[in-house]
Amino acid sequence: FVLYIGRVVESKGCRDLFDRWAKWRAREPGRRVTLVLAGHPEMPIPARDDVRHVGVVSEQEKYDALAACTALVVPEVLSSMSMVTLEAWACGRPVICDARSAVVWGMTRRARAGLAQRDAGELGEIVGMLCDDAALADRLGASGKAFVARTYTWPRIVQTYLDMFAEVRTRNAERPSTRNAERPSTRTAYSA
Repeated sequence: FVLYIGRVVESKGCRDLFDRWAKWRAREPGRRVTLVLAGHPEMPIPARDDVRHVGVVSEQEKYDALAACTALVVPEVLSSMSMVTLEAWACGRPVICDARSAVVWGMTRRARAGLAQRDAGELGEIVGMLCDDAALADRLGASGKAFVARTYTWPRIVQTYLDMFAEVRTRNAERPSTRNAERPSTRTAYSA
């Protein structure tokens, strides 16, 4: 199964996802794959045999679903950061994102941990490829897991901040101090 996690809402790309899923499945009805949606529905969900809504899930259920899925689909175009993408990679699963998403597709390319789709044909091609080639899905997922480990673990985040603070200290040490410099008088003409 392919997994979507989050609010089921148009602004998260769900309408495009549903449309592309239906168009692809109409062309390839024999493929045995299900789109599983986990999250609060804020729009109608297609009543189809190959689309299943499981509602809001616990954290444990979310991670179990991530570990079991073929891939996580992230259809949102305007995301500034996708935590669920990082969670999928931490579980060793690849991501299928929208090619119009500068942030998620950029992260996915850098991580070498998934593929991007632009239309129903590409979505179907990617889902089919990942379903048919578990080794490919596992390689992409492993690449994502390594990306998260080197980029988003607490020790790495702490080190990034320490490096940033050290750079600020170095820059400030190189500037002449103005603390002890003579300050202009604050006396006004009428004070005596």
